[in-house]
Amino acid sequence: SLTTREPIMAVRRAIISFWIPKAEALSKSEKKNTHLLGGQEQYIGSHFLEYAKLCRKAGYHEAAQIAILKAESINRDIDASLSKAKLLWDMDKKLDAILELKSSLRQSDCTPHETAKKMLHLANWSSQTGHEQESNLKSLYEKAILCDTEWEKGYFFFAKYLDDLMRDAQQREKLGSNGTGVSGNARGSHSMRVSRLKHFSEPKKHYEYVPLVLKNFGECI
Repeated sequence: SLTTREPIMAVRRAIISFWIPKAEALSKSEKKNTHLLGGQEQYIGSHFLEYAKLCRKAGYHEAAQIAILKAESINRDIDASLSKAKLLWDMDKKLDAILELKSSLRQSDCTPHETAKKMLHLANWSSQTGHEQESNLKSLYEKAILCDTEWEKGYFFFAKYLDDLMRDAQQREKLGSNGTGVSGNARGSHSMRVSRLKHFSEPKKHYEYVPLVLKNFGECI
């Protein structure tokens, strides 16, 4: 948590504030020392993104935003798009968060794992807001898995999404409706799943989801 880690991170920032001017001065005066800032910029930038994450989770959105800007100013090559998107999402700017991720996926050249993380967040958020059809969401989850086949979270959240769709189908079958006759109580207790009913172009039976649910839950074990 921010409370327990803040003293350690404060020491890090103090060291950073002392080191950067020294390294810059050495780099300017001696060409052979130009490498001094190279590796440090990445480390320092990562530190500020970590601090932004802690601030965001603690609800200090302004402090998180400042930390992200600090990371980008120190390391111009750092990819802070996911940190920005998460902050926007927590600030209830959900559409902006989704657009930030989409823009990042079109422009940035990041590692397969980072791409997988962005794809997975985009899929999860789009499923919650209803911005994508079922087929597009499945494609996003599958792309996230393909970007990093060793990352169990991709399989887990895809299986969870499919499980939600399966429960929607069971609810429709139970109520004997086509998805538009869900009761008010069902909406209250399963708001996230019910919101996904509009993704069905052709209503499916719940058992049609079982193989994929079991397969993906199995992959993440």
